[in-house]
Amino acid sequence: MDWLPLLSTLAGAAIGIGSTLIADRNRWKREDVKDGLRLRLDVYTQYTTTVKVLGETLRALAEREHPSDDDRARALREAFRDSGLAVASERMWLTAPEPVVKASNSVFHCLRRICDGYIDGTPPQQPG
Repeated sequence: MDWLPLLSTLAGAAIGIGSTLIADRNRWKREDVKDGLRLRLDVYTQYTTTVKVLGETLRALAEREHPSDDDRARALREAFRDSGLAVASERMWLTAPEPVVKASNSVFHCLRRICDGYIDGTPPQQPG
């Protein structure tokens, strides 16, 4: 019996299966990277949108007439709490690299200080 055709068929099949597995693995890696980028884009977009909307809301509430300082403070605190910034920050902490997390945490605390400043009657100063 001639073994050469059988061995060459087996070798060809092994090479074909191996190359298919490698191609599938590479395709999976590319898709995983794309999914990660899409997730981070979604998280970053949600965070920046939440920050912008909250900043505008705080400014509008601070400029609006309120029956008392306590009512203004309550409205500002509720706006901060209900903005969704805490959830957006947590998503950022879970998905973003460390430098982005640090920057977003800084923005969070800056907005908190702005809110507290409006509550205390000392609005933030415009730069330069």
